[in-house]
Amino acid sequence: MTDETERLAVLQADIAARLRGVCSHLSEESFQELVRDVAVVRLKYDIESEASALPHRRRGLEAPGDHGAQSGPGSG
Repeated sequence: MTDETERLAVLQADIAARLRGVCSHLSEESFQELVRDVAVVRLKYDIESEASALPHRRRGLEAPGDHGAQSGPGSG
């Protein structure tokens, strides 16, 4: 099992546990399809956000949406 496959399985289990109660009206097949789709999207964007954050941190720049220490007049 690859890391990505393992992460997907863990995400699916977590998402299924969280959504089962509020999605009880769905058939099991529809529910599993929903869970799989949500997990795939989550995995895709988690990987992309991890990859895109690395260059910002290496260069010491703020990543988009970061509200870390500010530089400029009046700081420090």
